[in-house]
Amino acid sequence: MIELFNEQIKLVEAARDTIEKLKRTRLYRVENGLAPVEASDEHPDNRPWWRSFDKRIAVLSVIVAVLALAIASGFLRT
Repeated sequence: MIELFNEQIKLVEAARDTIEKLKRTRLYRVENGLAPVEASDEHPDNRPWWRSFDKRIAVLSVIVAVLALAIASGFLRT
C-alpha cells in the first residue's frame, strides 16, 4: 500500500514537472496572451488555429483526460 502511494506521488510530481515545462513554451505564452502571435502563411488572417475550436470542447477534453489519468493511476475507483 505504501509502495502504491509512493508511485502515485511520483506520477503527480512528474505531471507537475511536465506542466511547468509546458508553461515555459512559446505556445503557452501565445495562448495566454503573454506573447504576440506572429503572422504566417498558414494563417493569413493572423488568427491562431485554436480560436476556431469551441472552448467548451477543449475544457471537456481536458476533464476527461484528467479523470482517465486519475482512474488509471488508482486515485478513483470505478
